[in-house]
Formats: sequence, C-alpha cells, structure tokens
Amino acid sequence: MDAPRSAAGELDQLRAERDEYLRALQRLKAEFSNYRKRMIRQQTQVVAEATEDLVRRLLPVLDALELGAQHVPDQLRPVLRQLQDTLAEEGLQRFEPIGADFDPTEQQAVADEPVVPLRPGSSRETVSSVLRPGYRLRGRLLRPALVRIRSRPRT
Repeated sequence: MDAPRSAAGELDQLRAERDEYLRALQRLKAEFSNYRKRMIRQQTQVVAEATEDLVRRLLPVLDALELGAQHVPDQLRPVLRQLQDTLAEEGLQRFEPIGADFDPTEQQAVADEPVVPLRPGSSRETVSSVLRPGYRLRGRLLRPALVRIRSRPRT
C-alpha cells in the first residue's frame, strides 16, 4: 500500500510543480508584453521629440524662404511650397490669428494699439496684425505667433 500512496504523492508534487512553472511562465509572458509595449512607447516618444526638434530648427529657414519668395517668387515659391508640403506631412500647422481674441498661451504680443471701441462681445484685447506666424506640430504649440494687439482702454 505504500507504493500507491507514494505514487499519488509524487503525482501531486509533480502537478504542483507544473502549476508553479505555468504561473511563472504566465508572469514572464505578461512582463515581456508590458516591456515590449513600454519600449514601443519610448521609441515613439524619441522619434516624436527628434521630429519636433528638427521642425523647430527648420522654422527660421521656412521664414527666410517665405520672405525671399515675396521678392523673387518665380525662383523660390516652388522650393517654399515643397518645404511647406513636407512639413505639413509631418503634422506642422501654421496659424495667423488676425482678428481673434488675444490668447497669451499661443501668441506673443510685441505691440499694443489702443482702440475704441472693440467689436461687440470680444475680450479686452484682439489681434490686429501678425508679425510672425505661429506653428503647431500635431496639435502641440511649437512656436507662438508674434502679434500686434488692439486694446480697449481701461476705464
């Protein structure tokens, strides 16, 4: 009778070991899946940061080409259009908020023109002209617009 008990005990022990190895394998599988997802997120973030840095460094070139295209449009406009299209494919969006309410989170005011009255329902300050356009990259502010504003005099 000792043989069947020892065989049953050995079988129980083997099943317990099997279950332990299975749980360890499942944990390892979950950890690896989490690691893979974390690495993909980090790689995506690195690529996004590198793209943002490159686009930010190209903005002065874009500004210079836009200015040059005003003076020699036949020669520079095709190059300007190609650069604009390429940057737009990367998610660059230009904005010029003329006539909009002044928003200090997206615009930098460099001049203030007192005016009476402002349009009905507007805030105290509105953008009267854009000296340098602002840009967003994939919805995130990359460079604020440089603007001149009109202010309602304080009463």
